[in-house]
Amino acid sequence: MTSHRIHKTIAVYGFLGSGKTTVMMAFARALVAAGHRAALVVNEAGDVPVDGKLLSVAGLPVREIFGGCICCSVVGDFIETLRALEQDPELDYILIEPSGMADAPRLFASLEKHASENLLKLMVLDGPRLELLLKAAGNLIRGQLAAAEVILLNKVDAMNHRQLQQAQAVIQGLSVEAPIHEVSASSGLSASLVSGILK
Repeated sequence: MTSHRIHKTIAVYGFLGSGKTTVMMAFARALVAAGHRAALVVNEAGDVPVDGKLLSVAGLPVREIFGGCICCSVVGDFIETLRALEQDPELDYILIEPSGMADAPRLFASLEKHASENLLKLMVLDGPRLELLLKAAGNLIRGQLAAAEVILLNKVDAMNHRQLQQAQAVIQGLSVEAPIHEVSASSGLSASLVSGILK
């Protein structure tokens, strides 16, 4: 049975280079500052656990899963890891960073069926590259958008007003219902945004 001490499991996902790790670190630091205990689960598609090394500086335990994307070849290992963490009475939160190539609908269907009972799906979207990504990996990006419960439109510091309007129009044109927050994760996330998502 899943531990009821877990406040929330948050999946921070998005395409490669969208800024997922930076967002994860912002949440991790906020949790530490608030006195919460959390674990991070990072899916590494390659052999070098760069993201895990970065995240460990936040002072939280990091579980790394190697050898493929958690939505396919290693999903069983991921589910077992998540189940074990959710039953840890010392934990309040679990933060998940899937591979940037994750098939979001398939991944979250597996997680909700076999593991997490309280999962928030937070997508980090690369604002400046949005139209390019839709052309190069349209089905993947549309699936990620459709699965999102919260969207962080990232790197807005590199966009002008017209580009921001175009990005918002593109997202709305895909019938996305999730609330969209314009952020620049590398410059920091607002305390009110972080606390609102962590509630």
